[in-house]
Amino acid sequence: MAQQIAKAARLDWQTLAALVAAEQDPERILALSKELVKALDEDSKQRLERVTSVSKKTAMSEKEEDSGKHAAPQTPRANARVRCPYCAENGKFREMIAQSDGAMVCNNCGHATLPHDPEYSCICRHCGQLAMFTLGH
Repeated sequence: MAQQIAKAARLDWQTLAALVAAEQDPERILALSKELVKALDEDSKQRLERVTSVSKKTAMSEKEEDSGKHAAPQTPRANARVRCPYCAENGKFREMIAQSDGAMVCNNCGHATLPHDPEYSCICRHCGQLAMFTLGH
Protein backbone atom coordinates (compact mmCIF):
# COMPACT_ATOMS: atom_id res chain seq x y z
CA MET A 1 0.00 0.00 0.00
CA ALA A 2 2.90 2.37 0.71
CA GLN A 3 4.15 1.91 -2.88
CA GLN A 4 0.68 2.70 -4.24
CA ILE A 5 0.48 5.89 -2.16
CA ALA A 6 3.96 6.94 -3.30
CA LYS A 7 2.86 6.33 -6.89
CA ALA A 8 -0.34 8.33 -6.25
CA ALA A 9 1.76 11.26 -5.02
CA ARG A 10 3.08 11.69 -8.56
CA LEU A 11 -0.41 11.94 -10.10
CA ASP A 12 -2.20 15.18 -10.87
CA TRP A 13 -5.06 16.30 -8.65
CA GLN A 14 -7.78 15.44 -11.18
CA THR A 15 -6.62 11.82 -11.32
CA LEU A 16 -6.32 11.67 -7.54
CA ALA A 17 -9.87 13.06 -7.16
CA ALA A 18 -11.19 10.35 -9.47
CA LEU A 19 -9.31 7.68 -7.48
CA VAL A 20 -10.76 8.95 -4.19
CA ALA A 21 -14.28 8.97 -5.65
CA ALA A 22 -13.93 5.39 -6.89
CA GLU A 23 -12.17 3.95 -3.81
CA GLN A 24 -14.08 1.81 -1.29
CA ASP A 25 -11.42 1.19 1.39
CA PRO A 26 -11.62 3.94 4.09
CA GLU A 27 -7.90 3.77 4.89
CA ARG A 28 -6.97 4.13 1.23
CA ILE A 29 -9.48 6.99 0.84
CA LEU A 30 -7.79 8.82 3.73
CA ALA A 31 -4.31 8.29 2.29
CA LEU A 32 -5.38 9.34 -1.20
CA SER A 33 -7.21 12.38 0.20
CA LYS A 34 -4.04 13.54 1.93
CA GLU A 35 -2.13 13.21 -1.34
CA LEU A 36 -4.95 15.04 -3.12
CA VAL A 37 -4.71 17.99 -0.72
CA LYS A 38 -0.93 18.15 -1.29
CA ALA A 39 -1.42 18.03 -5.06
CA LEU A 40 -4.08 20.77 -4.93
CA ASP A 41 -1.85 22.98 -2.78
CA GLU A 42 1.07 22.55 -5.17
CA ASP A 43 -1.13 23.18 -8.18
CA SER A 44 -2.52 26.36 -6.58
CA LYS A 45 0.98 27.63 -5.83
CA GLN A 46 2.10 26.97 -9.39
CA ARG A 47 -1.01 28.66 -10.79
CA LEU A 48 -0.48 31.70 -8.58
CA GLU A 49 3.16 31.94 -9.66
CA ARG A 50 2.16 31.67 -13.35
CA VAL A 51 -0.56 34.32 -13.02
CA THR A 52 1.77 36.64 -11.13
CA SER A 53 4.65 36.25 -13.60
CA VAL A 54 2.36 36.70 -16.62
CA SER A 55 0.81 39.83 -15.14
CA LYS A 56 4.24 41.28 -14.39
CA LYS A 57 5.33 40.63 -17.99
CA THR A 58 2.08 42.12 -19.32
CA ALA A 59 2.45 45.19 -17.11
CA MET A 60 6.03 45.70 -18.27
CA SER A 61 5.10 45.41 -21.95
CA GLU A 62 2.17 47.81 -21.47
CA LYS A 63 4.51 50.35 -19.88
CA GLU A 64 6.87 50.05 -22.85
CA GLU A 65 4.00 50.46 -25.33
CA ASP A 66 2.54 53.43 -23.48
CA SER A 67 5.94 55.17 -23.61
CA GLY A 68 5.30 57.41 -20.66
CA LYS A 69 1.52 57.15 -20.37
CA HIS A 70 0.24 56.02 -16.97
CA ALA A 71 -2.74 53.71 -17.45
CA ALA A 72 -4.53 52.18 -14.48
CA PRO A 73 -4.88 48.38 -14.49
CA GLN A 74 -8.13 47.19 -16.00
CA THR A 75 -10.64 45.76 -13.53
CA PRO A 76 -14.18 44.48 -14.14
CA ARG A 77 -15.62 47.68 -12.63
CA ALA A 78 -13.68 50.68 -11.46
CA ASN A 79 -14.84 50.50 -7.82
CA ALA A 80 -15.63 46.78 -7.65
CA ARG A 81 -14.28 44.79 -4.74
CA VAL A 82 -13.99 41.19 -5.78
CA ARG A 83 -13.73 38.92 -2.77
CA CYS A 84 -12.50 35.36 -2.34
CA PRO A 85 -15.41 33.04 -1.52
CA TYR A 86 -13.13 30.85 0.63
CA CYS A 87 -11.03 33.23 2.77
CA ALA A 88 -12.22 35.58 5.50
CA GLU A 89 -10.42 38.47 7.13
CA ASN A 90 -11.83 40.60 9.97
CA GLY A 91 -15.28 39.05 9.60
CA LYS A 92 -15.48 39.73 5.83
CA PHE A 93 -14.47 37.78 2.78
CA ARG A 94 -10.91 38.65 1.82
CA GLU A 95 -10.41 41.02 -1.12
CA MET A 96 -8.76 39.56 -4.19
CA ILE A 97 -5.87 41.31 -5.93
CA ALA A 98 -6.42 42.64 -9.46
CA GLN A 99 -3.82 41.61 -12.02
CA SER A 100 -3.01 43.69 -15.09
CA ASP A 101 -4.59 41.09 -17.39
CA GLY A 102 -7.94 41.40 -15.61
CA ALA A 103 -7.56 38.30 -13.43
CA MET A 104 -8.44 38.53 -9.76
CA VAL A 105 -6.31 36.36 -7.42
CA CYS A 106 -6.54 35.66 -3.70
CA ASN A 107 -3.07 36.07 -2.23
CA ASN A 108 -4.00 33.72 0.62
CA CYS A 109 -5.29 30.56 -1.10
CA GLY A 110 -4.58 31.19 -4.80
CA HIS A 111 -8.23 31.18 -5.87
CA ALA A 112 -8.45 32.99 -9.20
CA THR A 113 -11.23 34.36 -11.34
CA LEU A 114 -11.33 35.92 -14.77
CA PRO A 115 -14.45 38.10 -14.82
CA HIS A 116 -14.12 38.66 -18.58
CA ASP A 117 -13.99 34.89 -19.30
CA PRO A 118 -17.15 33.02 -18.17
CA GLU A 119 -15.63 29.68 -19.30
CA TYR A 120 -12.65 29.97 -16.91
CA SER A 121 -12.45 27.28 -14.24
CA CYS A 122 -10.26 27.88 -11.19
CA ILE A 123 -7.93 25.09 -10.10
CA CYS A 124 -7.15 26.25 -6.55
CA ARG A 125 -7.24 23.77 -3.67
CA HIS A 126 -10.73 24.80 -2.56
CA CYS A 127 -12.26 24.60 -6.03
CA GLY A 128 -10.55 21.23 -6.53
CA GLN A 129 -12.00 19.89 -3.30
CA LEU A 130 -15.42 21.16 -4.32
CA ALA A 131 -15.07 19.45 -7.70
CA MET A 132 -13.96 16.24 -5.98
CA PHE A 133 -16.98 16.39 -3.67
CA THR A 134 -19.40 16.88 -6.57
CA LEU A 135 -17.80 13.98 -8.46
CA GLY A 136 -18.61 11.68 -5.55
CA HIS A 137 -22.26 12.71 -5.31
